[in-house]
Amino acid sequence: MLYDTTPIVKLSVGTPPQLIGLAVDLQMGLIAFLVPNTTDCVPQSNATSAQYNCATDDFCVIMGYFCPAASSTMKSIQPSKSDPEGPVNADVVTVGSQRVDGVHMWLNDISPGEYSRMGISPGSPFLYLMVDQGFINSPSFSLWSYGTPNNQGQLLFGGVNKAMYKGTLQAFPLSGSNNNVNAPIAAIVVESGNSSTAGPTTTRHNLADSTTAVLSTIDIFTFLPNKTVQQIYADLDIAPTFIPSFNASMGIVDCARTQSENRTVSLVIGNVTISVPWSELFIPFEDDTCEFTIVPYMPDLTYGPGSELQIGAAVLQYMYLAVDYDNIYHYSVWGTDPDHHNHGVLANVNFSFKSASRNIRT
Repeated sequence: MLYDTTPIVKLSVGTPPQLIGLAVDLQMGLIAFLVPNTTDCVPQSNATSAQYNCATDDFCVIMGYFCPAASSTMKSIQPSKSDPEGPVNADVVTVGSQRVDGVHMWLNDISPGEYSRMGISPGSPFLYLMVDQGFINSPSFSLWSYGTPNNQGQLLFGGVNKAMYKGTLQAFPLSGSNNNVNAPIAAIVVESGNSSTAGPTTTRHNLADSTTAVLSTIDIFTFLPNKTVQQIYADLDIAPTFIPSFNASMGIVDCARTQSENRTVSLVIGNVTISVPWSELFIPFEDDTCEFTIVPYMPDLTYGPGSELQIGAAVLQYMYLAVDYDNIYHYSVWGTDPDHHNHGVLANVNFSFKSASRNIRT
């Protein structure tokens, strides 16, 4: 499920260009487009949204769809020997004013749960293709989302925007089996505002030195050790509620509290403190209740959401993130309003999905 914290980048694909929205994904390397389940489709500019089931599909309504039959540059390709199950289609993708040729892509039928995505994890073929064609110097990018006008952010390939952040960039090595983009969490700090009986209170919960969490632009949930989560619940006066349909205890509160109480949750990462208003850490659950999106991770799971420590998109939107896979480092800092950018290829991103009641945790 995507929420309004997931960055959606607008790119053009094919010839003539068709404008499509893609979810930026830090944990996958593939590029995928929604396409109609037919061979005689027409570009969305010449079609009604009712065609091809697009009007009834939330992702398609926001992202649009790609019509391969209408592109003169679409090609069928043979999967590489290193990835025999890889994509069998390639076309032109335009980022800003730069035309990137021969981009390998997946084509996914418009159907529930499918959406277009821009994968920029380690080994992303698209980043290396931009290097090979001379658009950027290294497989790198920077992403900024929060506090920009009109609920928009920026995805800058091959550079950083110095106007977007304060101070110096904090560097961390990529690690883990897949060298995923991750960050070592040193502590969680919970701050509550003034009340009628006392002034503001601040509590700090230190984590083990080995507490490294992957970053996700797709999943809104932040998964932390259970002990730390229970301490956060206590600080925020959240009583865990057992929900039989999920067979789990969840942090459920009246939605009115999320707006009436002045609280902040901060993640300390190296020398950087990422502070998030607690109102940004809830999603609607049911009736007038909301669910807290910092939850215990489940070490018994072998894969999927909750199987590893994670900093979710609700927190990530408050970070300036720069990644250079050649240097094996990524950087994250709190930022300021953007005014300009350095060298690189710029793509604007939108945050268009509205949070909805969560109905899955898979």
